[in-house]
Amino acid sequence: MMLLNRPAVKFCLPFIFGIIVGWQFSFALWYLLGFLILIFLFAAISLIIFKESTKTLQLLIISLLFGLGLFKITIDAKYIPDNQVGRFIESRDLVSIEGIITDPPKEKNNNVQLVIGAEKVFTDKKVIKTYGGVLVTIGKDKLTERFTDSLTYGTRVQLFAQLVYPGTARNPGEFDLGNYLNINGIYARIFFENRNEIKIINKSGNPFLSAVVFPLRSSIGEKLDEFIGGEEAKFLKGIMIGDRSEIPYEVKETFVNAGVMHILAVSGLHVGLITLIILALLIAVRVPEKPRILITCFLLIFYIFLTGQSPSVVRATIMAVIMLSSIMFERKIDVYNSLAIAALIILFFDSKQLFHPGFQLSFAAVISIVSLYPKISSVQNILPQKIKASSAIKFIIGLFSVSTAAAIGTLPFTSFYFGKISVIGLAANLLIVPLTGLVLASGIVTVASAYIWQPLGEIFSEATKFGAGFLLNSVSFFGNRSFSYINSNFTICSGVVFYSVVGYLFSLRRGIILKRSLILILVALNIWIYYFIFFDMGNKLRVTFIDVGQGDAIFLQFPGGKNMLVDAGSRTVYRDAGARFIVPFFLKDGIKKIDLIVNSHPHHDHLGGIPFILRNIQVDRIIDAGSFEKTEIFNECKRLIDSLQIPKRKVGMGDTILISENTRVYILHPFGQFDSTGTKDLNNQSIVTKITYGRTSLLLTGDAEIKSETEIVSRYGDFLQADILKIGHHGSKTSTGESFLENINPEQAVISVGYLNKFNHPSGEVLERLRDQGINIYRTDLSGAVVFESDGYEWKQVEWR
Repeated sequence: MMLLNRPAVKFCLPFIFGIIVGWQFSFALWYLLGFLILIFLFAAISLIIFKESTKTLQLLIISLLFGLGLFKITIDAKYIPDNQVGRFIESRDLVSIEGIITDPPKEKNNNVQLVIGAEKVFTDKKVIKTYGGVLVTIGKDKLTERFTDSLTYGTRVQLFAQLVYPGTARNPGEFDLGNYLNINGIYARIFFENRNEIKIINKSGNPFLSAVVFPLRSSIGEKLDEFIGGEEAKFLKGIMIGDRSEIPYEVKETFVNAGVMHILAVSGLHVGLITLIILALLIAVRVPEKPRILITCFLLIFYIFLTGQSPSVVRATIMAVIMLSSIMFERKIDVYNSLAIAALIILFFDSKQLFHPGFQLSFAAVISIVSLYPKISSVQNILPQKIKASSAIKFIIGLFSVSTAAAIGTLPFTSFYFGKISVIGLAANLLIVPLTGLVLASGIVTVASAYIWQPLGEIFSEATKFGAGFLLNSVSFFGNRSFSYINSNFTICSGVVFYSVVGYLFSLRRGIILKRSLILILVALNIWIYYFIFFDMGNKLRVTFIDVGQGDAIFLQFPGGKNMLVDAGSRTVYRDAGARFIVPFFLKDGIKKIDLIVNSHPHHDHLGGIPFILRNIQVDRIIDAGSFEKTEIFNECKRLIDSLQIPKRKVGMGDTILISENTRVYILHPFGQFDSTGTKDLNNQSIVTKITYGRTSLLLTGDAEIKSETEIVSRYGDFLQADILKIGHHGSKTSTGESFLENINPEQAVISVGYLNKFNHPSGEVLERLRDQGINIYRTDLSGAVVFESDGYEWKQVEWR
């Protein structure tokens, strides 16, 4: 009720609720417009008749704000005009696009990425005006440094390439990249093989950004490289100008593990420090109060553009401007109202930002600090007077209270987005937060000094480099402990429950907290017990055909807790299936150990993800057919298996793996041995397995082709019958022959295949053959991961989204 006494909050809450409803459900634009007009007319009539605020009028205003939220998110996210660049993805043909670079090149792994604001699409017949961002990825080895340097903000370019979808969550536990890009106004992607497909036309774009912001941003980065260098410079670019593209993935992971990822996101801490520095400098040169505040506000707004306009910086800057304006006009400051105004301004321009992780984490942190800090810091009241009077103790308690409040408020979001909850985060923040303030201030002084007089910059740079190095080492120390974090995956429902419990506990008076807490614990235990009674999955066999693009990866979870992974997709310069798809899936599902990995054959699209899995997940056993290929990825796997001392076994026709009394894995193929030179016909050396659970079964065929299928049919005949068939070789016409299919007689067929792959898989002949036999077809390129569950009597498809 306290919040509802604040006018900005009254406007903000129904508007946000409308955005959430509009995001989850689709509404016709004209119906929404009619609804808004109707509500507005009712409100106007009510105001004219009653002339005073009434409950009816308040309800109408709330409904109007709710409708505005619905309308805004529908316009921003659901209404897609015909000329949006994403509309040109459907075709497999190459298209010519002209646009302006809106985000300059950044190195990522072995690639260079940049964003183009599309303006024109050239077809055979006409030129179509278009809009929307396109994320362009180019192999680093395809670019010269000189050509990359010319791809600056505002450069108008023409591209000849194939547009593809930005992507979506293709597997359980996978980060929804497509949704993230869509929120940021990027509706298509391009993967280039050659820079010659990019033609530079001229310079264009916003003059302020091209002539001031990006050159200054680039210049600051160059100064940091020149005077600081190394990992410290990369870190300082992240916290000073919001450029985290050069910070290695491993370093970012240690920040997540240590619970200090917020340090890398330019936010309230950074904006607050910048504000204090600007004010201190202006006071030092005796600038009067009102001009001082106006100059500070102007520079803070400029800082928004300098750091890339992230939601956290925009939120912090708006709140800082409101606070400074309140001081200038001698008005009372209300943090909740300031937050609501910041949210309304951001969402008015782009309502999709409500679903941006940065927006959610930033607002959750501030709300929890404002709400919980007074209650947490009140623990100092139990300390003896002499101790709590100490300034050092007050500082430590204050810092601890802020860190604890922020950690509680952001916990569901960090769990949801990172799959982890830091255990050591509170202790790490006590050191890292004040140290970051010092390093940031030192970095600003170093860069400013370097512009004024180079020797002065060199003096400050030594202290800055030392401080940044100490900070990075401290984060590494905290983040690399075995107990630093626990894997956790909050859902929306569990997040709501968490915030409800936190709100309930912190609203209690101290005398009744223990009693009410015991009641909550008992209720939670009951829910937990009933959950396992009614939703126990212990007697189910679950098979997940993981979408890894053009490749195979099948994960089986057997009754009793054992599991098996068959193949692990590919590894290319663009992505590693193990890192991109499989390990996130394991972490989301709480899987910490793989009992058995089966590599059907050593082609890269089946073997590529295994090295990353071996490095990050405990693996008990590996089996293959003994075939090999003289490739880097095969040799890397072999070295890892040897160094980790993982038991490896060769299998072939007739081998059986007993999982439990009524669950077996039968090895049906290959038949022969391999000589020391290996074989070029690796597809026909694929391991083919039949898995049975009770009366149900499935057949996994690797890339076995018709030659092998014919031999398998002649040896096994009716034993091949299975309910589910994994179609061989990604649906190629060289597999899934008629005789093989007739002997299996499956009800369901799953094709693991990449979207718009260059092989044109699956073959039309195979699809027609499956349809002729009335078999249900599932394709990972169209639907993402395919999941089935068996209770031993029948299979059921599982909808995981």
